[in-house]
Amino acid sequence: MMKGADGVLLSIVILLIVGGVFVFTSASLGLLARDGASFSGVAFNQILFGIIGGTAAMFVMSHIFYRNWRQYAFYIFLFTILLTLAVFIPGIGLEHAGALRWIEIGGFSFQPAEFLKIGFVIYVATWLSGMQKHNATFWQGTFPFSVIVAIVGVVMLLQPDTDTFLIMAGAAAAMFITAGGRWRDVFILGFVALAMIAALAFVRPYLMDRITSFFDPSSDPLGSSYQVQQSLIAVGSGGWPRSLDLGD
Repeated sequence: MMKGADGVLLSIVILLIVGGVFVFTSASLGLLARDGASFSGVAFNQILFGIIGGTAAMFVMSHIFYRNWRQYAFYIFLFTILLTLAVFIPGIGLEHAGALRWIEIGGFSFQPAEFLKIGFVIYVATWLSGMQKHNATFWQGTFPFSVIVAIVGVVMLLQPDTDTFLIMAGAAAAMFITAGGRWRDVFILGFVALAMIAALAFVRPYLMDRITSFFDPSSDPLGSSYQVQQSLIAVGSGGWPRSLDLGD
C-alpha cells in the first residue's frame, strides 16, 4: 500500500484536470448555443461527475501497490481486448457516424477503449520490466513490442478509432524508450506507422480530411476545418462570450 503521494505527479494531474475543465467548458459552449442545453446540466454530467468519479478511482488505485498488478497484467489486458471486441457483437455494439466504438447494455453506454487504455499500459509496463535486459535488441525487444502494439492497432482501427490508437501507441513508445529501447527502432516503427496511416487515408476519407486540415486549416472552413477556424477566431477575438445564455 502506498504511504505517500508523489508531489510532482499529483501536481501534474491537478494541472491536467484544471486545464481539461477549461478546454471542455470552451468546447461545450458550442453545444449550448446550438442545441440549447443548459450549462448546469453539462457541468454536472460531464465535469463534476468526471472529476468526482476520477478522483475516487485515483484514490482507490493509489492504495494498491503497483507491483501487485504484475500477476494479473495479462488477464487484465486480455479482458479489455475482448471487451473492446464486443462492440462488433450485434445488439451490444452501438454505431454512431459510421463507427462502432460503444457498448450499450440496458440503456447505459460506454466506450470500452477507455478500459483498453488502462489494460494496455499495465501489460506493456509489466512486459517491459520483465524483458528489461532485452529491450535494446530487435528480436527479443523491438519485434515482440511492435506485435503487442499491432494487436491493439488492429482492434482500434477496425472500429475505427484512429485517434485513440495514436495516443496509446505514443504512450507505448515513451514507455519503450524509458525501459531501454533504442531510439532508432522507435523512429523506424514510427515511420512504418505513418506510412500505414497515409495508406489508410486513401481508403478512409475522414482521415484524409483531417490530414488536409492539419496542413491547410483553410481548406474546408465549414467542414473538417471548422473547429480549427473557430479556434483561431476565438483566440483572435479574445474576451468572454457575451451572446450565449448560460442560465438554466
